[in-house]
Parts: sequence; C-alpha cells; structure tokens
Amino acid sequence: MTLSPALSALAIPGSVALILAGMWLVSRLAKRWGWSAEIQRKLVHVTTGLFAMALPWLLPSPALVYGLLAATLLVMLVLRLPSIAKGSVGRVVHGVERSSWGDVMLVLAVATLYFSSGEASTPVLYLLPLAILTVSDAAAAVAGSAYGRMHYVVEDGQKSVEGSLVFFMITWILAMSFLLLLSDVPRATVVLLSFIAAAFATLLEADSWRGFDNYFVPVGVLLLLATNLDSSSLTLVLLAVGFIAGFAFIHGYGGPLLGLSAHTSRAYTAGLFMISAVTVWPNMILPTLALVAQTFARRFNPSDSRHPDLDMLGLLAALSFAALLGGSALGVSAISFYSIACAAIALQCAMLALADRSLVIRLGSLAVMGLALAGGLFILTALHQGQLGVMAQLDARMLMGPLIIASLVIAALVSTAFPAFYRTARYAKVSVVGALIPYGAFVALFLAQEGIAS
Repeated sequence: MTLSPALSALAIPGSVALILAGMWLVSRLAKRWGWSAEIQRKLVHVTTGLFAMALPWLLPSPALVYGLLAATLLVMLVLRLPSIAKGSVGRVVHGVERSSWGDVMLVLAVATLYFSSGEASTPVLYLLPLAILTVSDAAAAVAGSAYGRMHYVVEDGQKSVEGSLVFFMITWILAMSFLLLLSDVPRATVVLLSFIAAAFATLLEADSWRGFDNYFVPVGVLLLLATNLDSSSLTLVLLAVGFIAGFAFIHGYGGPLLGLSAHTSRAYTAGLFMISAVTVWPNMILPTLALVAQTFARRFNPSDSRHPDLDMLGLLAALSFAALLGGSALGVSAISFYSIACAAIALQCAMLALADRSLVIRLGSLAVMGLALAGGLFILTALHQGQLGVMAQLDARMLMGPLIIASLVIAALVSTAFPAFYRTARYAKVSVVGALIPYGAFVALFLAQEGIAS
C-alpha cells in the first residue's frame, strides 16, 4: 500500500500534531480531575505505545516511519528545554521529580524494533516487545501504587514486589498469546520461551534506571526472541539454567566481592545475559573485564558520578547496541571493533585504579595488562575474521594488528598521564577514548569497501 503524494506530505506533521494533541488532552483532563504527574506520564506512555504498535500499518513507507520517528525525537528533545518543560504539555512528560530519559528511549526503542524486525515484516518481533512495554509496564505501575506493600531499593528510589509480579504475569500471558498467533514456535516451546522472556523482561524493568527500561525492555526481548525463536526445548532449558546460575553467582558472590549493590548486581546479570543472547561466550570476556575494572577504579579513584557502576553498564550497553545495529545496518560484523573498544575501556579503568601508585608499579602493570589484552584481542579477531566482510579485499591480520595497538596505546597514554581528566564526566570520556578509534575505523573501512566495490 502506498500513500498519495499529498497524504505523504501530511503524514509526518499530522502524526506529530496528533501526538502533541494527545499530550495536551491528558494535561487538560489531569488539571480537571487532579491526576498526579505519574498518572499523566503513564497515560501518555500507553497511548504513544499503542500508536507505535500500529505505526508500520498506518505509514507503510519506511521513509515515512523513520521520518516520523526522527521528528518525534526532535520534539521530545525540545520539550526537555526548561522553559517548555514547565508548560502544560511539557509537564505531562517531565512532571515527575526523578530524572528520566524515558521519552527519548521510547522513540529510540521503536526505531530499533522497526529496523531489527525487518520493518515489521516479522510482526512478533515488533509487536510483542512494544505490547510488553505498553501494557505490562502500565499494569505494574497501577498494581504497585495501589497494592504495593513489599519494596526493594533501586537507583532512583524503590519499586514494589507486587508490581514486578504483575509485570511478570502480564508479560508471560502476552508472550504466549503473541507467539501462538504470530509465529510458528511449537506449542510446547511457546510456554517455556514465554516464561524466559517474561522473567528476563521483569528483571530489566525492575533494575533499569532513569527511564532506560523504555529501551532495555523491548530491545532485550527482541534480541532474546530473535535468537531463540527456532531453539529447541532443551536449548531453552539450558538457557534458563544458565541465567539462573549467573544470577545466583553474581548476586550471591560477585556483587559482594566487587562491592556492588543488590540493584547493580541484578543489572549486571541482565546486561551480561543480553550480551550472551546475541554472541558466543568468548565475546563476553572483555565486556566483563571492563565492568570489573570499573569497580576497582570506582573504589580507588572515585569520580563525580553518583552511580558509577550503573553508568558503566549503560556505557557498555550503548556501545553494544551501536555495534549490533550498526553492523546489521551496514551488513557486516562489528564484533571485533566492539571487542577492541571494550579492551581499551578496561585498560583505562585499570590504570585509573592505579593512579595513586608509584610510577614503577603503574608502568609494570600497564605492560602486563597491555600485553594480555593485546594477545586476547589478536585471538578474538582471528576467530572473527570469517565475519569481517568489510575487509573482503584487504588483509585482515595486517589491518587489525595496528588497530589493536593504536587503540590500546591511546587508552594507556591518556589514562596514565592524565588521570585527573577522568574526574568529571568519566564515562563519556572513557567511551570516547575507548571507542573512537575502533568504531571510527569500522565506518571508514566500510566506506572504503563501498568505494572499492563501486
């Protein structure tokens, strides 16, 4: 189905106007009926979620969908301006006291789901994650506020056990319904896969922070489903056992050993499980090392971050999604470049932890860690060479060697010579220093291949 040129021209501004009109209507009704800021936010969340679920069929052209999402993202950012956030429409989204990026994350999640589901050509991968985010989240919020008696602590306050249980049950029912109606997954497998998806989504929702659950929950469910729609019951059982074992180990031993809070331990479990859902276990080593190195940097050389462990996890999640989605968009694997970035980040954090030690200790430690990381990267990139289509006409070994060395040397020089540089905005700086060279090289190599191919 195609739209006429006149309708196409009106589709994007008309849809944005419809979203803003809905927010204005909620603000007017809230003023009349005395609704709290949280209720207003949830109403907007539900209505926009339902609209997003229908979006691929309302706007059948991918260009229109992406254009609308870009325009909506721009509007959400404008609504965050202080002068506008205090207005009737802005207060609907930003009236809650806690800091949240949920509005922006929701738009980015819809874009990710639309792209990763083949522009909704696999409807279950698009609709089910959005249904969970829209329905389960709202049900959990209502149940938690009305019936919540038992609570657990998270970064920005507390959540109720009752709300999380409702989220799990609604998600399990939604997952079974959508998988039965929109997929060919065997009935026996549907129950098990839905249970795992519900448990994973509940953990993500419970332990996300600052509105990141609006991205982590739907995209995490998407990755889990996309990887396991064809899995056997035995594979799913092993996956569930691995998830439970990892949770028990990190929460019971790893967290206390590294000085992690209960919230952070659960969040680390969810993050590592998400990585394991889309890659093989050797590719989990370097992200894990980066997380561990951060705990030592936080302990021996604190920064101005209020929640450093969660900030580091958010950083790695952003780099992971960038590599995964960027690789999918360009049609090549970015896993080697992601591994190099994780190694550079781990090296920076390790050197920050040693910033107060003598020069001899720092240089000696740097030599040992640098050689170990470089050796591990050479092994990993050798395993990945079959996936590096971007270098089909280049010698991968000759290229990756200098790239590994350059990334580690830059990370080592900056973190060793200028540790005070990381005192403020540590995780933005660690990210740039660690990922700029490998991610920049990935894009440059792709463009070079396209130039060669043309």
